[in-house]
Amino acid sequence: MAGRRRHANRHTRSQEGRGADSGPTRAQIGAGTIVILVAVLIVAATTAGVLFNVTDVLQSRADLTGEAVTAEVDSPLTVVAVTGRVDQTADPRRLTDVRVIVSASQAPASVDLRRATAIVETPATVEEIEYSAAGATVGETFSVEALADSDSSAPVITETTDQFAVVIETPPLGVHDRLGVRLQLESGATERIQIRVPERIRTESAVSLR
Repeated sequence: MAGRRRHANRHTRSQEGRGADSGPTRAQIGAGTIVILVAVLIVAATTAGVLFNVTDVLQSRADLTGEAVTAEVDSPLTVVAVTGRVDQTADPRRLTDVRVIVSASQAPASVDLRRATAIVETPATVEEIEYSAAGATVGETFSVEALADSDSSAPVITETTDQFAVVIETPPLGVHDRLGVRLQLESGATERIQIRVPERIRTESAVSLR
């Protein structure tokens, strides 16, 4: 009996010892987990703050870029019409003259067409031409004719009522040929016109192209 009691007592002490040892261990594990969790939260918060700052910077830059692009793209010109003249002596008939009729898109207006350039694209060529008061020549110059000009300001558009024709001599173009014109102002604003020669050039001396 005494031996059994001593054995039972040792067993009890052993269990008590293990219980006493496990308490600090669990506390240490719990404290470690909390430290790791706090560190993760701090890193996450810091990362989020950096991302928010980067997002704000990118948004500000995007806004500025958008304003700059808008300022560059907005054109003070309005294309009223595009017409063409036909060489009736050619067989078959050919389009040889394009007139881009423009006016001011808003007041006050001040568009100096002398400082503009025109890029003329045909299936075979791409030419950059400039203004000439002497008249238009193929691949070299364009001219300006005043259709409505109350203050005789041509080739400078000063009123919304002004209407000028930008005259471009083209290589001979046949039915269904394509022509592209980019009228670029000194400010960087550009008007783009795409033309496809209509079948009407076979019977008419002047045709509407737009």
